[in-house]
Amino acid sequence: MKRSAFCTLRAIILCAFLNIKDILVKRKLENKKSREVLLTVDLEQTDVDPYLDASYKRIVSKIRIDGFRKGKAPRHIVEKTLGSNYLLEEALESIVNKEVLKAIEEESIEAYGLPSVDPGDVSLDPVRFKARIALKPVVTLAAYKDFSIEADPVEVTDEQVQQTLENLRNQIAPWEPVDRGVLFGDLVNLTVKAWNDEGTELINSAKVDYIPQSKAEEPYPGFAEALVGNPSGKLDQIKLKSKSACEGVTLLGNAPVFEVTINSVKAKKLAELNDEFAKGVGNGYESFAALQDEIKNNMLEEKMRQSKQSHQQKLVDHLMSTASYEMSPLLIDQEVNRTLYQQAQFVKDQKISMEDYLKNIGMSEKQFSQRIREDSDYKIKRSLVLQELAIQEQLEVEDKELNTEIEMITSRNRSNTERKTMKKYFSSVSGRENLRQSLLEQKTIEHLSGKGWDQPESAEAPANDKPE
Repeated sequence: MKRSAFCTLRAIILCAFLNIKDILVKRKLENKKSREVLLTVDLEQTDVDPYLDASYKRIVSKIRIDGFRKGKAPRHIVEKTLGSNYLLEEALESIVNKEVLKAIEEESIEAYGLPSVDPGDVSLDPVRFKARIALKPVVTLAAYKDFSIEADPVEVTDEQVQQTLENLRNQIAPWEPVDRGVLFGDLVNLTVKAWNDEGTELINSAKVDYIPQSKAEEPYPGFAEALVGNPSGKLDQIKLKSKSACEGVTLLGNAPVFEVTINSVKAKKLAELNDEFAKGVGNGYESFAALQDEIKNNMLEEKMRQSKQSHQQKLVDHLMSTASYEMSPLLIDQEVNRTLYQQAQFVKDQKISMEDYLKNIGMSEKQFSQRIREDSDYKIKRSLVLQELAIQEQLEVEDKELNTEIEMITSRNRSNTERKTMKKYFSSVSGRENLRQSLLEQKTIEHLSGKGWDQPESAEAPANDKPE
């Protein structure tokens, strides 16, 4: 054999030897419908050994084996003591995670979200697993520049301003004793005893304040109505009707008997709506007209904010409903699981059972799960649509904008501990990118609404006659 041919053969063998690691890891990619691939990975023992070594080092430092100092038992002794597959099972999560990420990088898979591995698709001898990988969804927007949705007109009527003034007058009015029978809305001081048909005492309260309201169910349906019209003093026994027509009221059982003494009756003393009244509101207003203008301006500003928010929601919903989506169902499934986990943690923190929680919100388990799935579907599609719109409109959040927002968030009235925690979070890559994405969504919605949004039409412009 000529020397040149020998060198070429030697080079081929050497290259094959150097790349044997890559050959041993066998991968298979299958394209599935709806933007998803199925990755199958087969590992040889030489691929698994580094993971087993790492698993051994983690475990040996935590266990004691007779005849060896802690952390010094050889690997074969640990395997014999714990079982031949113990190290492999302990290392399995690390194996799957790292090998999937390696495959995504080396195979140039455009992954979106987290891969999913079904435990039923994992075997140990030899190590083999399958992973579902969602690809980046494809969203096609309709001709969003061609549609327009009108914002709801905004108006603040004189009647609405007057009602707000009445509420304000009632809030700041003092309670003063009155010499008359009880009316709904009065403040009455009561001494109350109550017992049921069997004579069991249910209530024994002295000098408690109570404001009777029409059709109130506390402490029992009909109790408030029984007080109305009575002046101060001891009342005849009050025997209310059975609660059979008042389902859900269980505090006092059936037909309780009340013994009530009205100690005092007070009513609100309402001030006249004039300049003197205006001077006593907040920091004071120069005139009643100035107070009216302030109330009207505030109401108009709030209604315009609500109208704008409603208008933006309609625009986003229209954009979502007219878009087409190619996406893996894995994305929705993972969002559902994440939300269910959060809900379970919330219920646990409330120290109630999931069964009681569902009763409180008036849903069956099936209805609750369906709502979570619908909400998850909406959340994912909304995010995708806004991302696509931002790309098409070339919108982005610059670092300067991001830093300004972070400074504003962290400088709000917070404790030193909270500020440190938030600064640490926003100094991380994930913290900054999460905030950047949130700001980009806001900017995209503003951009979209700007195409059909100037200002809500109002009956009249806000007045600026505010007190100095």
